[in-house]
Amino acid sequence: DQENCIKFSDLLDRVAKVNPLLRIRFSTSNPQDMGIDVIDVMAKHNNICNYIHLPVQSGSSRLLEVMKRGYDRAKYITLIDNIKQRIPDCTISMDMISGFCTETETDNQLSETVMDYVEYSFGYMYKYSVRPNTPAARLKDDVSPSEKQKRLAEIIEKQQEHSLKNMQTKVGNTYEVLIEGFSKKSDNHLYGRTEHNSAVIFEKGEHKLGDYVMVKIEDCTSATLKGKVIYSGNELPAWGNLILIKHANGWTTAYAHLDKILVKVGDRVNTGNIIGSVGATGNVSKHQLHFQVRKNSKPVNPKNYLKKK
Repeated sequence: DQENCIKFSDLLDRVAKVNPLLRIRFSTSNPQDMGIDVIDVMAKHNNICNYIHLPVQSGSSRLLEVMKRGYDRAKYITLIDNIKQRIPDCTISMDMISGFCTETETDNQLSETVMDYVEYSFGYMYKYSVRPNTPAARLKDDVSPSEKQKRLAEIIEKQQEHSLKNMQTKVGNTYEVLIEGFSKKSDNHLYGRTEHNSAVIFEKGEHKLGDYVMVKIEDCTSATLKGKVIYSGNELPAWGNLILIKHANGWTTAYAHLDKILVKVGDRVNTGNIIGSVGATGNVSKHQLHFQVRKNSKPVNPKNYLKKK
């Protein structure tokens, strides 16, 4: 009943507070149900992944009405703008249908302009086919198979361009990756995902499923990042870079002689070996900020200098 109902944004907020180390990602957000309250909760919590799957289906308001989607092009674009404004580093993916009933070439071009506006990180694209016992089954399937295939090929090509562009911006950056399994191409490599839902391939080493590892990205395709693990668990990182891992008690700890450290937003930097102001480098989001430390200093225990606000 209504008295016992809870809004999705409130549920998401509660779940995020259960364990700050628990990575949270939800599968799909239908545009008609995605509100500012959900976006604001995502921006509030570091452990909610910066990833939203937001089906668009078509960039044509006329066709969205035919589909009975419950939103139009303008509402969808406004939602995209709100996401990018409140979560600048958010990855957005989509679903799109090619050749839906009554779709014209103009409708198809409107879909492509939405793709150019958003520049989705990846997408799931299909050509329309009739499904029995659905409202659309009562409509005339009047787009020829060849035209459906042609339009689908066009949007797939465009999405691959956008996906590659997005992946290339990540090369050279370091990301926390949750290991999910073995690479399909090699038992000597594992794969995992970043908080942006990007797939990452790296050498197996001694790592195992369920581990969080910090991976420096060295190469990419339009679908996959490839990199090298530079820090995992309690291992000491390589000389020059230290990745700090936030613990449930609120402290950030690590031990090494280093030139740079990576910390979480919400940490307060005091005096000690850490100097200078916050300097944003690379692909920096609400989750990552870089600070410089004095070179040739004594080994640093950041626990002495970093404390959660």
